[in-house]
Amino acid sequence: MSAAAAGVGPLGLRLAGPRARLLAGLVFPLVPQIQQYTQEGRSYAMVCALVTWATYEFVACVVRHPRWWWTAYGSTMLLACLLHEFAVLALAAHGITLLVSGRGSRDRFPGSPGPIRYSFWGSWPW
Repeated sequence: MSAAAAGVGPLGLRLAGPRARLLAGLVFPLVPQIQQYTQEGRSYAMVCALVTWATYEFVACVVRHPRWWWTAYGSTMLLACLLHEFAVLALAAHGITLLVSGRGSRDRFPGSPGPIRYSFWGSWPW
């Protein structure tokens, strides 16, 4: 869970500024559900950390879109989806956010559909 807490700070900085970074980093470990999953020996903490860092990578992909950010995002989400099936909901939320924001057009981000498509189909239970 410390990896997720370390990812919440930079995500808050990128989305809302330095004050949000400080508050997110301080409040996230104090949430009772986070403390509960920290103490359990299951994969919830790992999935939370992977989805947090994948969200950070997603925001970085939308702002500046080199192919390696999309590759990092796709592989992080693939690993999260392989660890727990509910991580697919975060992938769907990222896809809807990309469509609603209007930044998901093919000519603007030519490399974006591939990693998202591969991370989705790679996590599909065949």
